[in-house]
Amino acid sequence: MSTLPGKLKEIRGKYFVLGDMYFSIFPYPISEGVNTKNGIVGTLIGEDNCGIPIFYEPQSNNKCIYSLSLPYRGKHRWLKLQIADSFSAFIEACKLLESISINRYSREEYNSNKLSLGEINEFLGVIQKLNPNSNIYFWENIFENIHPNYRVKHSTNKGIIINGRVIL
Repeated sequence: MSTLPGKLKEIRGKYFVLGDMYFSIFPYPISEGVNTKNGIVGTLIGEDNCGIPIFYEPQSNNKCIYSLSLPYRGKHRWLKLQIADSFSAFIEACKLLESISINRYSREEYNSNKLSLGEINEFLGVIQKLNPNSNIYFWENIFENIHPNYRVKHSTNKGIIINGRVIL
């Protein structure tokens, strides 16, 4: 059985929960991985609460972390979305999410102990600094689904960037 590469072992088997939104990192990678009709191939290391995969590309020299997204316009096919610049940046982002999630695991807990918009923006600012070449839509989307006044900004001033193209 294969193991998670390098630093990713630090977070294997963990759930990261805020409100009732979550994603999990599997105890072991699934080597068959992600293989979509449009040729995105990678090693699956986790998924979010909708079953959308979190993966890396073992054949690539960069150690970025990806998820998948449907484009807002046009064809209904999955597109690769870089969510972290490196394994280390992904781990730090997960740990930060874990720290702000304390006493906010369920929707009820979150509603009685909401993050302010300022706290959300501070969290996203740190994520952006950790991952300057990644799209923070994955991270923003967590808050849009649990906070009544937060709306996704689609990855700062760059728009939403998927496969190297700005699509919004």
